[in-house]
Amino acid sequence: DINAYYIPATQTANDEGIPRLANMIMLGKLIEITKIATIEQVRAALEKSVPPSKSSLIDTNIKAIEIGYRI
Repeated sequence: DINAYYIPATQTANDEGIPRLANMIMLGKLIEITKIATIEQVRAALEKSVPPSKSSLIDTNIKAIEIGYRI
């Protein structure tokens, strides 16, 4: 079976001032629904995969994931 979940990811990202992170908002919702990972596990994965020169983006991405988790 397939379940569809419709969330206002783009609008929420725009409202939160992070218009390019609608995908991370959707990831947060996916995590909340499926329990495929925890936010802490995603943070750890980002910290391993994001280059040091871009590490400042991790917190913003986690914020977007948390927003999606709460939608």
